[in-house]
Formats: sequence, structure tokens, C-alpha cells
Amino acid sequence: MHEAVLNIPREYFAAYPNLDNLVILKQEVLYDHRARIPDCRAIYEQSIRSIKEYPYEKLRRGSELLNGPLMLEYCLRRLTECETPPDLSIDSVLEMLESLTGVNMPWLEETERRRTPLRIQSTSHRLRQRALAACAWTYFSAHFSLPHSDTFYAMANSEVVQKAAFCANLCAEQGLQPPIVLRITTWFASLRQRYGVDIQKSEALSGMTTALWKADAGRQQREVKNAVDRYFKRNATSNDVYTCAAAGCHVQTAHKSAFRACGGTCPAEKKPSYCSRRCQRKHWYVHRDVCRGHRTEDIITVANDDDSSCWVDSESVAEAYQTDLSRAETILRTSEIWEPQPGTEIFVDFLHPSPTRRKEFIRIRTRTLSPAFLRFVKWFYEKILPRTMCTHVSEVNERNAKARRRLRVKFRSVKTGSNVTRVEWKPRQRSKSRKPRGQPQDLCRGSTPSC
Repeated sequence: MHEAVLNIPREYFAAYPNLDNLVILKQEVLYDHRARIPDCRAIYEQSIRSIKEYPYEKLRRGSELLNGPLMLEYCLRRLTECETPPDLSIDSVLEMLESLTGVNMPWLEETERRRTPLRIQSTSHRLRQRALAACAWTYFSAHFSLPHSDTFYAMANSEVVQKAAFCANLCAEQGLQPPIVLRITTWFASLRQRYGVDIQKSEALSGMTTALWKADAGRQQREVKNAVDRYFKRNATSNDVYTCAAAGCHVQTAHKSAFRACGGTCPAEKKPSYCSRRCQRKHWYVHRDVCRGHRTEDIITVANDDDSSCWVDSESVAEAYQTDLSRAETILRTSEIWEPQPGTEIFVDFLHPSPTRRKEFIRIRTRTLSPAFLRFVKWFYEKILPRTMCTHVSEVNERNAKARRRLRVKFRSVKTGSNVTRVEWKPRQRSKSRKPRGQPQDLCRGSTPSC
């Protein structure tokens, strides 16, 4: 189960350009996932306060004076392009982050290693750990911007992947496990299913993922423990997951107070709960007979339908309701995205759209977004995104097939000793005398020009 918490405050949304990206980056690299990560509203308020107190000029001056906290804030804003001009290149950002870590990176040149390290002011152990996590995030994100980054060859020979693994592993060794460390680890673990390769035995990453696998093992143990606790809690008390009564909604919650029950005269054992007024209106076709106290024997059965427009079949009503519910959520107005006031947490579950993560689920949790927006997210991930991913996978397979057809290999045995034989390969070269396909043969070959 992959959980994503989207408690975006409505009043702070898009207060500054790319402010949301800055908040997401801080959640990824600054806080340990084993501890309680601050609320999204608190991170928004802290980021806005930091932008007001330390504008671009102060951050740039602080980086010139080698102030550690200001240098880290400057790098994070530049990576997300939030209230900072693009005058600092990404290479300069990485150089600044690596200087904050206090580690001699193995990929640096010999002259750079011998250089006297900078004396960073106001530095700390936690600051160096966060700088390592920011380096891992930057390198890991850079890999997906490379051409053909979805192929195993690009992954196995990518320097940025090795650098991301080194930084994330060192960060985990030093005791900090931010979410980016777990994301890199789970991405490495998914390569077994995608390419049939055990990355733990890879020579390219040997010695650089030991702490990552320990962190992943600890995460799995905590997930199993939480699942066992939820199982016994669910069996000891009533069901701790409540679903909206409207068919096709799929919005759930762990607190019954998040939904509103029907206010009619229906009995308590048949009283439904809804996530919104819209779902209650849609479900009224199904619930009105129960709510009005009608009994089954009081309902008149129509023997013959005279094709009048006044008659509507119940099956077509239910089908039209679900179709309308799915179509209406594809277009949302701005007022329909947010809840009027932050309330009790609600969530939706859906299957992971990636073909390499089958039988895995994604859970979107929120206190500020509306049920209509959660239904839209579920519809997008279940209906639209799988088609896009299938098209992308087919294009990758076609591109790889073309690459294999272009590479013509001729194997030959080469004797290297009395009992040792090795096999070399070389591309098969075409003969120069061969005519291109489709060109007529020269009938006068070997004759005089006069023919």
C-alpha cells in the first residue's frame, strides 16, 4: 500500500509560484519518515514565512557568507524554481549541496578532493544529513530526464543513479531516513520484476546499497506490525472503515463522523451515510422506498409497459446513475475541488497503474480536498493513466526491437590456449559491392561502355 497525504490548505495554494513543489521537496528530504512528519499546513506556513523573511537577495548573500541553513534553503528554492531567478545552474546547486554534506564524493577529481573544504557557518549533523538527502533527490530526479531512461541499459550505465544510491545509502547510514531514501530503495527493488535483475548483487552498486536494504527491511516490518494491529482492532470492535453508500463513489474514511447519515425515518440498520450532498441526491433513487417506509408488498408491479415516457426501468436508472457519476467527475470547477472547511480525513484506494507493481494499491488521504476530487483522481488512475502507460510500454518495446534489428552480430570462436576458448562478437558489415534494395541490376557489368 502506497499512501499519499494531500492536506493542501486552500488559502495557501499557489500563494507563490511553485510553492507546492517546494513544500513537497521539503517533505521528501527534511523529515524522517519514522517520526511524525509535520502537518502540511505547518510546512506551508513555514515556507511562506521563510520566503518573506529571507528573500532572494538575503539567500544569495547568505550563500556568499557560507551560512549553512541559508545555503540549504537557497538550493531547495532553486531546485523548485520558487522565488529565485535561474542564475544558479544545477551543477552549481549540486556543488553547494555537496559542500554542505562535508563528504569527499568519490566521483570528484583528484584536484577537487585535495582542495581545502569550505568552513560552513552554523552547520550541524542534521543539516549535513538533509544536504545528502537533497543530493540524492536531485540525482534521482535527473535520471528520469535522460533519454531512454526507462531501459535497463540506461539504468545500469547511468552515473546519476549510482550517485543517487551513494548519497541515499550514506544518508541512511548516518541515521536519517527521509521518504526519498525509501523511494529510491523501492525503485531498485522493482527492477527484479521489471528486468529480472537482483540489484543487490549488482557490481555497479556493490557496497552502495547496504544501508538502503536495512532501511527497507525495517519499513516492511513496521508495515506488517501496523497491518496486524489494524486486523485485531477491526475484529475487537466494529468495522473501522466506512464507505459512502452511493454506488461508484468509493470514497472511504476511518471515522464515521466524516460522513453524514440520512435524516429520514429509515431504520438505523438501513440508514446510509454519504460523503456529500451530491451522492445523497444520486442515491435517492435507490433509497427513497426504504426511507419513506414503503414495504415490498405495497409496490405495484407493472405487468405491461406501454413504452410511455413516464415509465423508467430500474435497471436503466441504476446504469444511468453510475454513468452520470463517472462522466460528471471528469470536469471539476475550482469550487468543487476543495472542502469548505478542513474536516475529518477521507481517502480512496485504487490499484497501482504500473504493470510492474501489480497487486499493489495507492491510497490518497486528505482533509482539505473534496470527495469529488478524490473520485476524479480514482477515475484518472483507473481509466486514463493505464492507457497512457500501455501506449508508452508498447513504444518502448518497439524502439528496443528496432535497436535489436539494427545490431547484426556474427559470433566466432577464438582460440586463446590449449583448453580455453572465448567467443568474440563484432557487427556484421555489409559488402560494398551489394546494390541497395530496389535499385535495378547493371546488365552491362563486365562489358564495354559501348553496349
